[in-house]
Amino acid sequence: MSIHRKFISGLAGLAQIATLLLSLPPAWAQPPRAPSAHSLRLTADQPFQDPNRYQFGANDALPAAQATENAAITHGRITVNGQSISYTASAGHLTATDPVSGQAKATMFYVAYTADGKSAAKRPLTFFYNGGPGSASVWLHLGSFAPKRIVTGDPNTDQPKPFPFVDNAQSLIDTTDMVFVDAIGTGQSEALTPYTNRAFWGVDSDAAVFRDFITRYIQVNRRSSSPKYLFGESYGTPRSDVLANLLEIGGTRLSGIVLHSSVLNYNSNADMATGSNSGYMPGYAAVGAHFSLLTPVPAHLEPFLRQMRTFVAGRYQPALSSFLAQPQTPPPADLLTQLFINTGYPRRYGATTSIWTKPPSAAR
Repeated sequence: MSIHRKFISGLAGLAQIATLLLSLPPAWAQPPRAPSAHSLRLTADQPFQDPNRYQFGANDALPAAQATENAAITHGRITVNGQSISYTASAGHLTATDPVSGQAKATMFYVAYTADGKSAAKRPLTFFYNGGPGSASVWLHLGSFAPKRIVTGDPNTDQPKPFPFVDNAQSLIDTTDMVFVDAIGTGQSEALTPYTNRAFWGVDSDAAVFRDFITRYIQVNRRSSSPKYLFGESYGTPRSDVLANLLEIGGTRLSGIVLHSSVLNYNSNADMATGSNSGYMPGYAAVGAHFSLLTPVPAHLEPFLRQMRTFVAGRYQPALSSFLAQPQTPPPADLLTQLFINTGYPRRYGATTSIWTKPPSAAR
């Protein structure tokens, strides 16, 4: 994770608050019960000011008596792929409850976007979450697929601030209703006493509390008949695996899963300093070809990638295995030349361990 991303991740909660505040008119009111996004379509905005202050420490927890299921409801319109779409935005909390004991476990913050005038039984419903672990859903939300997005200019860092808040022509609102969910201890999601945030920072407990949130959202919004999808990014991809199993066991049928920036096997991740770049090398070569960093640039990509897979299996991986067994052994000079030619990997980094354990700069 880059320094820039780590810094922004620390502000994820503030960004989610900004999403809520930017969508609200100046007057405030408190709905008496959990609103249904489906039933509130095509109605007036319903603002809400949450009196709670959510905390992110391992031992933090919100008193269970303070948890509410209120949400701010606003409306918008956007044109995506030539189609004008009116939508309802809901920003608030739902309580994740243990399905066996019935005990409230956590209050989970979400922002949902539902297209107006659509049949809930036929309209797809997708639950989005980033990974980390320890990241709010701000990246997929304000950076990727919501009807509005923040233009940061990333990876450039010279974009003037404040960043523009604009309509998102790449939003998925034309194909699915979207629910962006924050994990416990991120954004505005927090454990409820007697639990603490730490209780949900494990693989199984994290997936279980997401299951309980999704079950509650489906119940409150009467979406049991909707085609349902999971969309996880980074650590959200192994979360999706466990979560899908828990949902299916609990009787919630899924229509599909989207794995974005998938890391199903962390031991294969070269950034963890224990894995290999072998599986990624053809991809790095394709990126180098796209940016004309190769010598020569291949005229046809598919034959070149087949050649790269053969090179990786026959030369790169055996040399890597030797290096991992004896780290003091430098890589063969001709191998470094081949890496430079086929990926654009800078020669000046050739004798460092990054050739084995870090992605080539050409792919960054």
